[in-house]
Amino acid sequence: MTRLYHLFYLTALWICVSTSIYAATINKENNDIFFLRQANDIPLETFVQNWPDLAACLDGVSQKIDIGCIEQIKTINYQAVILNLKAQNLRHQQLHDNALQLINEAIKLQPNQHLHHFQKAITLYQQLRKATSGGQKWMLSIATAKAYQQAFDLNSEPFHYRYYLSYHYLQTPESVGGNKQKALKMAEDAIDQGIRAFYPVRADIHFALGNKEQAREDYLQALKNEQYKRSSFKNALAIFKDEPKVKSRLQNFIRTAEANLHP
Repeated sequence: MTRLYHLFYLTALWICVSTSIYAATINKENNDIFFLRQANDIPLETFVQNWPDLAACLDGVSQKIDIGCIEQIKTINYQAVILNLKAQNLRHQQLHDNALQLINEAIKLQPNQHLHHFQKAITLYQQLRKATSGGQKWMLSIATAKAYQQAFDLNSEPFHYRYYLSYHYLQTPESVGGNKQKALKMAEDAIDQGIRAFYPVRADIHFALGNKEQAREDYLQALKNEQYKRSSFKNALAIFKDEPKVKSRLQNFIRTAEANLHP
């Protein structure tokens, strides 16, 4: 049975942390495999969760929020919500620059709302994935990390924020802001809070730091929990290359996961 697990609180996954903001991060698919994925959207139910009055404007059949309905709510907060939703719609149309203009306006109206910074981070990240020049990639990488950091500073619970920042600090050169120890601390804090999805993340950090035994244990835990991230399990294969039984388990798990990702 295929089920979509929401991880805003991580309640539906493996601990208590809030709901649908994690929907794009981990899907529980066939064979109970958890797929770790970077965020690519903010589910509409997350908007409703944060602004409950929006429930009256949500069409359950079309799964759309009526912006005209929201415009009847005469408060500055809902003006910002409208801008966020419009930005998301523009992003769906690949109009990223226009989306950024609107979400920046939303941030001016409501600077302490983490979902506005999250929308900005997603938009910048999608631009980053399409960038072709090195300079453009670098600028967008820094801007994306900054937006995620602002969201994280406002709310440290959502999986996406910590997930992105952990890999940013891990993969960025230390001369320009990278910090592998900070990445490790973020992953360890998540696991201490019960967020088991961070086992493959922490394993990757230990792997990069050369902590083979710690990486080994975390990759085994990720395998036990059936948490799949493609690049992580490539690292795991390297760790267990001289252990045929574990390597075989990993290979079978990878084949099953990839078959579910690409049926």
